[in-house]
Amino acid sequence: MQVAIPKHITRRFSRLAGLLELGDQEFITIRNELKKYEEDVPANIAKAPQDVDIDKVSLSIFYNTNSLLKKLDSEIMGFVDATTRVPDSESMQHDVKILNYCGIKTIAELENHLRLKQKMIISFARKWLEGSKSSSFPSGISIFYLFYVFAAQTVNFEQVKGYLDFAEIDSVKKRVEIAHKALKIYSEIINQ
Repeated sequence: MQVAIPKHITRRFSRLAGLLELGDQEFITIRNELKKYEEDVPANIAKAPQDVDIDKVSLSIFYNTNSLLKKLDSEIMGFVDATTRVPDSESMQHDVKILNYCGIKTIAELENHLRLKQKMIISFARKWLEGSKSSSFPSGISIFYLFYVFAAQTVNFEQVKGYLDFAEIDSVKKRVEIAHKALKIYSEIINQ
C-alpha cells in the first residue's frame, strides 16, 4: 500500500529542492569568483596596488612577491641566523586584522609604510632580537615589527598596551612587560 504525500507537502519539497539547486549554483559561482580573484590579484598588485584591499589572498601574494619585504625579512632573519617559513592561514588572518587596526587598508599603503619605516623596522627588530635565537620566522616578519613601530611611535604606554591586547600578543601578564620594552627600544632608536 502506497501512501500519497499531500500536495501542500509535495510543494514544500519542490520549493526546497529549488532552493538547494540555487544554493549549489551560488556555491559554484562563489568558488569560481574566488579562483578568478586569486588569479587576478598578482596583476592587480603590479598594475594598481592602491586598488587592492588587504585580505589573506593579497597579503599572501605580497609576502611571496614584494622585493622590499623580502629584503627586510632577510635582514631581520640575519640577526639570529634564522630561515623563512610559510605563514599559516591563521597567522595571515591575524596580520590582516592588525594591518586594518593600524589603518593600513591597501597593498600600496602597506608598501609605502614599509618603505618609509624600513630603517626603523630594522633598528627595532635588531634591538628586540638582541640575545635571542630562532630557527625560523614566517615570511612577512617585517610586518610584525612594523606593528611594533606603529604602536611604539605613539609613545603612550596605554596605547601600546591596547595594541598588544588587540593583537593578543603573548599572555595578558606579559603584555605590560612587552609594552615597556617596545617603548624603551623606540626611545633608544629615536634618541640615537
